[in-house]
Amino acid sequence: MARDKVLVTVKAYSTRSRSAVESSCTAGVTTGGQWIRLHPLNWRRLSEERRFEKWDVVNLEHNSSRDPRPEGRTLVLDSIEVEEHIDTGPKQSWADRYRRIMHLESPSLEDLWERQK
Repeated sequence: MARDKVLVTVKAYSTRSRSAVESSCTAGVTTGGQWIRLHPLNWRRLSEERRFEKWDVVNLEHNSSRDPRPEGRTLVLDSIEVEEHIDTGPKQSWADRYRRIMHLESPSLEDLWERQK
């Protein structure tokens, strides 16, 4: 088990799985600068204080996953702590959000393939 702070950048729409449980996945960037994909996430089972939005910084625990993608992790639902929201109000704009993810920018699709290997 590992613990990371994650800047949430993606929240997928919930769907029913084969087991008839509603779930979705969430993705973001750790403070260490790595992409992370968290699954499964059942929004209906999350308490109010554990619910988060895109551009929230959350502290959470995760385990390795059967997902073949290197960024895939299994989320520990009871570990979620919302710490901060990166606002885009008139005084903050998108600059703060971009500053936090600009190091992940890639010059080409080929570069991304090489990184994944």
